[in-house]
Amino acid sequence: MLESRAGDFPVLGYRPRLASRGLLVAVALVTVTIGFLILRGHGLVASGGFVLLVFYLGILVRWQRGVYGLLGYLPFAGVVTLALYPWEGPAVFNPVLSKDWLFVVPAYLGFLAAMVLRRERTLSFGGLPSVLLLAFSVLVLAQMANPGVPNLLSGLIGAKVWLLYLPLYVLTTALVASRRDLVFLLRFLVMLTAIPCAVGIVEYVLAQFLGYRELMESVYGDVAMLATQGFVYFEVGGGLLLRIPSTFSFVTQFFAYTLAMLVPCYALWRMDPSPRWRRLGKWMLGVAAVASFLSGARAAFLFVPMVLALTYALDRGFSGVVRAGPYVAGVVLGALAISRIAALDLFQHVSELFGGYARDTAYGGLAQALASAPLGMGTGTNTGAARYAFSDPSKFVVLENYYAKAAYELGIPGLLIIWGLFGVLIWRGFQVCRRLRDPGLHACSAALLAFLITMALNSFKGWLVDLDPINVYFWVFSGVLAKLPFLDSRPGELSRTPTEESQ
Repeated sequence: MLESRAGDFPVLGYRPRLASRGLLVAVALVTVTIGFLILRGHGLVASGGFVLLVFYLGILVRWQRGVYGLLGYLPFAGVVTLALYPWEGPAVFNPVLSKDWLFVVPAYLGFLAAMVLRRERTLSFGGLPSVLLLAFSVLVLAQMANPGVPNLLSGLIGAKVWLLYLPLYVLTTALVASRRDLVFLLRFLVMLTAIPCAVGIVEYVLAQFLGYRELMESVYGDVAMLATQGFVYFEVGGGLLLRIPSTFSFVTQFFAYTLAMLVPCYALWRMDPSPRWRRLGKWMLGVAAVASFLSGARAAFLFVPMVLALTYALDRGFSGVVRAGPYVAGVVLGALAISRIAALDLFQHVSELFGGYARDTAYGGLAQALASAPLGMGTGTNTGAARYAFSDPSKFVVLENYYAKAAYELGIPGLLIIWGLFGVLIWRGFQVCRRLRDPGLHACSAALLAFLITMALNSFKGWLVDLDPINVYFWVFSGVLAKLPFLDSRPGELSRTPTEESQ
C-alpha cells in the first residue's frame, strides 16, 4: 500500500510544488536584478520592468486575463498607434505589436503552463481540423526557406501574420467553459462596441457641419492624413461617403470591427437571460450596422447586409429572411438619411463596385497568383506588413485577395489547405447550428457561422483575416462555435426559452 501511495503522489503533488518553487526562484532572481539596476542608477528602468513583470505575472497565473485584455485592447489599439506615430524606438516595441507582447504571448505562455500543471484541458477538434492546421503551419514555416523570400525578417513577419493568432481557436474553447462564461464574453464585447461606434457616428455627423478635413485634423492632428488615407471620400447620389477611422488606425479596421461586432450583438439579443441585456444587444446591433455604413468603407454595403441576412436565415429559416428584409432596409435607410445619399444611386454604385471586385480582385488576383507562382514565392512575399522589410519595397507585389496571397506565398498546396480549413470550419458550423437544441445557443451559432461564411467570401476581395482586429475575432469566434455543442449538453441556470420580446 505504501508503494501504491508513493507511486500516486508524484503525479498529483510534484507539479504544484514544482510550480511554487519555480515561482520563488523567479521572484528571487527578479529582486536581485531590480536591486542591481537601482544600484547602477537605472531606477526608472527598474520601475518600468517591475510594473511590466507584475502585469505579466497576473496573466501567467490566470491566462484568461490575457485573452480578455486582448479583446478589451483591440477597439482602442489604433489610438495608441496613432498617438505614438512615427515610432522611433526599438522595432519590437512598435505600438502596432503592443497587443502581441502585452497580451497574446503571456496568454499563450500561461495557457501552456496551465496545461503542464493539468489545470486546463483542451477540446478535441477531431482529425481533419487538426491535420489541416498542422499541415498549414508546417507549410508556412517551410516556405520561409523559399529562395523567393528576400530576407529572414520578411519571412518572420509573414509567419507571424499567418500563424500567431491560430492558437486563439484552442484558447477560446477553454475560455468559454460554461454558459455563464459565454454570456459574460458577449456582454463584454457588446459593452466595448458602444464606444468606437459612437465615436465614428459622431465624427461623421460633425464632419457634415464642420468640414471633413477640418474635423479629422482637429481630432487626429498630424496623423489625420494617415488615418483617413489621404482624406479620401466618395460622392454618391448627392451625399458623401467619408473615411472615418474612429478609434482605429484607418477606416478598414473600423469597418472590420463593426462587421465583427454584429455577431455578439445579435447573440446577446437572442440568448441573454436578462431582458435589459437583450434590449441592449438589439439596439447595439442597429448601431453597429449604421456605424459600419458610415465608416466610408464601400464594402460595408455588401457585407453588412450579407452577415445580417445569413444570420437571420440560419437562425430562423425562411421566416428569418423575411424578417431580416425590413430590418436591414431600415438600418440602411437610417445610414442614408444621415449621409444624405440617394438609395438608387447607392445601389448602382455598389453594383458597379461588386462587379469590379469580382472581375479584377477575386478572379484577376487569383489568376495572377496561380500563373506567376504555382509553387509559391515564399512566406512573407505578399504580406502587407513584410513589405517594410524588403530592401527594395518597389518589388513588393500587391494582390488584394487573401486567397491570391495564399497562392502567391504558399503555392497551390497552401491555397488548397486554406480552402480546406475554411470549408471544414463552415461545414462543422452548419452541423453545430443544425443540432443545437437550445434556442439561444442556436441563435449564437447562426451569427458565428454567418460571420465565418462572410469572411470566407470577403477573402476573395481583401485581407481582412490578416488585419487587426479580424485576425483575432476570426479565431475567437471559430473557437466559440466549436464549443457550443458542449454547452448545449450541459443545461444550466442561464438557459432560457426566448420570449416574444426577443423574437
